[in-house]
Amino acid sequence: MSCPVYSLVGWSDSGKTTILEKLVPALKRRGLTVAVVKHEGHEFEMDTPGKDTWRMTRAGADVTAIVSGTHAAVLENRPLTLEETVARIRDVDIVLTEGGKEGPFPKIGVVRGKGLPPVKGEYILVMSDEPVQTDVPVLRLNDIEALADRLTKDMEGQASIRKATLEDVAGIVRIYDEIHTEEEAGRTTTGWIRDIYPTGRTAEDAIRAGEMFVREAEGRIVAAARINQVQDPAYAQAAWETEAPPERVMVLHTLVVSPSVKGRGYGSSFVRFYEQYAREKGCPYLRMDTNVRNTAARALYKRLGYREGPVIPCTFNGLEDIRLLCLEKTL
Repeated sequence: MSCPVYSLVGWSDSGKTTILEKLVPALKRRGLTVAVVKHEGHEFEMDTPGKDTWRMTRAGADVTAIVSGTHAAVLENRPLTLEETVARIRDVDIVLTEGGKEGPFPKIGVVRGKGLPPVKGEYILVMSDEPVQTDVPVLRLNDIEALADRLTKDMEGQASIRKATLEDVAGIVRIYDEIHTEEEAGRTTTGWIRDIYPTGRTAEDAIRAGEMFVREAEGRIVAAARINQVQDPAYAQAAWETEAPPERVMVLHTLVVSPSVKGRGYGSSFVRFYEQYAREKGCPYLRMDTNVRNTAARALYKRLGYREGPVIPCTFNGLEDIRLLCLEKTL
């Protein structure tokens, strides 16, 4: 997996640059290597008129680079998206972008006077000294150490997700059983049925295919999901908003989080892992499903920027009379 990327977004003069100036050394003190990308909405000039690299650019070079014993710089004399620019960065632990409201990366909102701007995707955190209507945590603008701690924790969470082995079956099944118990007690509404779906066979098949991932915390497995490019047959009945070639679609199946760790952000971090995994595999089209009754899952995916599509009546993995809600997102 490549490194995590976070975008600081806000209206002009909200203080994004000031926060970044303080955040970078805070992350460095935690032993991290850091890259920063500025998203600029206007034309800019990086080179010095009259210098050799400037002259080569004016001569028509598509890429101009300069190397010394201590520094190196590469100037692309052609337009790149924020995502393409980030993809060119190597050998750092974290990338921070200033701006990028329409970009695909998790957003940190910076508020000073004008409220939160609309963005593509999700806010995971807001920095503000004034009341803000949001469902995500809010930190004060000068609480840089708390921001650095939260980013570090989020990074550690994504790093704790790995491919499962057959030794993990028991831990995964334990979560399935916990969710079945919650369903039977009426405390959740997944629509799943014990001994039908999901079961130990569900986990074993995914592991043998090399497609099951697990999240560990506190010495045990607390979340799991299958990630692959296999779309359920019911998807063929869906009128997807975005047409996508199958080879560029990535699907998230059967995401489960132990009810004992509910509310700690494990579901959100797992979805972010899935999105990063899809980017690295060249699959910008994300698809998944949930039971239309599963209000908790629907709320999570909506907050993470997924669009709800059609509801497909079907038999799903042995479960009869399911109303399958299809969800999608484009990176």
